Amino acid sequence: MQISGGVQLSGGVNLAPGGSPSPGGTPYQGSNFGYSATGSNPSYVDTIQKYSFVSDQNGTDVGNFLSSRTDPSGFSSSVHGYAAGGYDSSGRYASTGKWTFTSDSDATSVGNLTTGGKSSAGSAASSTDGYVGSGENGPNGAINTKYDKFSFASDGNSTDNGDVYVSRMSVRGCASSSSAYFAGGMAPGSVSKLDIETFTFASDTSLGDHGDLNSSNVGGVGLNSDTSGYITAGRNRDLNIWGTSIQKFPFASDSGASHTGDILPDFGGQSGSSSTDSGYLSGGRVPSPATIQNVIQKFPFASDSDSSDIADLFQAVTTASAAQY
Repeated sequence: MQISGGVQLSGGVNLAPGGSPSPGGTPYQGSNFGYSATGSNPSYVDTIQKYSFVSDQNGTDVGNFLSSRTDPSGFSSSVHGYAAGGYDSSGRYASTGKWTFTSDSDATSVGNLTTGGKSSAGSAASSTDGYVGSGENGPNGAINTKYDKFSFASDGNSTDNGDVYVSRMSVRGCASSSSAYFAGGMAPGSVSKLDIETFTFASDTSLGDHGDLNSSNVGGVGLNSDTSGYITAGRNRDLNIWGTSIQKFPFASDSGASHTGDILPDFGGQSGSSSTDSGYLSGGRVPSPATIQNVIQKFPFASDSDSSDIADLFQAVTTASAAQY
């Protein structure tokens, strides 16, 4: 880039909110903004909120989703944020919507989950497709056993991508450049699961066991650096408490997670986004006194450390979906 006066710049330019965003990154990490979409407060909401990765500032309201719902599954392409499924008082949704990152606007319809309406499912994305795995799809804790796959190239219904390795709800997903990972959650009969399952994007349906979480986690947050996956907080059903643990596992080897830090105490039901250098947690709820939160927390990937309170969402919300750009 050549600027008048002879100043020569190399590399990308990343501007704070108010300027133009830098070019989009990958579906699994962003360099500009994190997003929180829909959720409950405590009634169901359709708000799409975004917050900056460049500077620690409060979130803003940038649009509305297809309908008010809670507990959908969120994932990102390089240009759009997506939310699939979820539920409200009338039941579970199969519909999926997307919104554009380059301009603040409402979501548009993409299609439906082929495997039916479900909520509390895991999600991850490659550079070409989004995946929604397992989740709750009926009364009394009925669990969906399938992966849905969405193509980013064209709008349309998902395809049935086969069976998951472990059927569960409140499972959380993250991704490397080559593989998806789904961890934690709860199987039928309220059985906590420690399994971290994985499949490579190249093989698509070849599922396997990557290792185990360090402690049980139901409904936490899935995040990722370049080299590691992170599963944070959620409910520790072993101890019957809201957990604070940040658990980290390596992408390079099949091994379990270790405890590397803690989030602020007693938060559950958060959503999370990954920048190139930090994990972000937004919203959620605390149990005593029962309060829905607007707090945005972050922790660095470069060092194993606790999260810190850096800003507030525009609207307090829990069990929202997430995306990053």
